[in-house]
Amino acid sequence: MKQITTLLLLILLISCQEKEQKNKAPKKVTIAGKIVNYDKNSEKNILTIYINDNGKATQLNYSTKIDSLGNFNVRFKRYFPQDVMISYRTNFRVIVHPGDSLYVEFNGNTQRRT
Repeated sequence: MKQITTLLLLILLISCQEKEQKNKAPKKVTIAGKIVNYDKNSEKNILTIYINDNGKATQLNYSTKIDSLGNFNVRFKRYFPQDVMISYRTNFRVIVHPGDSLYVEFNGNTQRRT
């Protein structure tokens, strides 16, 4: 009997959390920054943000051009905190929360993560 009560309580808590998440509106996330030593002569001066959208089992891609000073700015909406991958020549992950504004500065001269 105790196990059944615990199981019912757990199911009730999980179902309440799902309803709470459905009622939340997505919030804008901004990732901006500067790439030091980026390739100014390349025609492919693109930075891409990759997000594994676990709710839909798909990958979202957000790309932006890098300006002449190495600056970039990407905006997208998220419902919950998660990791995203920033890709320029190599890639690295950061964790973002809904409503975040993140500034990242990194060396674009390397082709490996160190």
